[in-house]
Amino acid sequence: MNIKKLNKIEKNLNMSITAIIEFRDSLDKYKKIQSNVNEVSHYYGSKEWYAALDEYEKGKLKGIKVGILSEDSAYNMLNDNKELAIEMIEIALKILKEN
Repeated sequence: MNIKKLNKIEKNLNMSITAIIEFRDSLDKYKKIQSNVNEVSHYYGSKEWYAALDEYEKGKLKGIKVGILSEDSAYNMLNDNKELAIEMIEIALKILKEN
């Protein structure tokens, strides 16, 4: 019996269990915020969004947080969300093929 290999595999097992538990917790949070992401997606670039942007540019929204009116902020978040979803699909396919 190779004790060194056994110890390595045991360490891999424990690290994997921890990572899976942590990922499951993060994935639960990620799933829960998707309704928020969808709401941002529907609002961003809508007529209502353009009206708010117009009000902001006229100085009528001073003192209010309006990060949503920053085109980069919403666009980047939506793009990151899409890229993350694609990456999760790719990882899942690799796992299913290899295991």
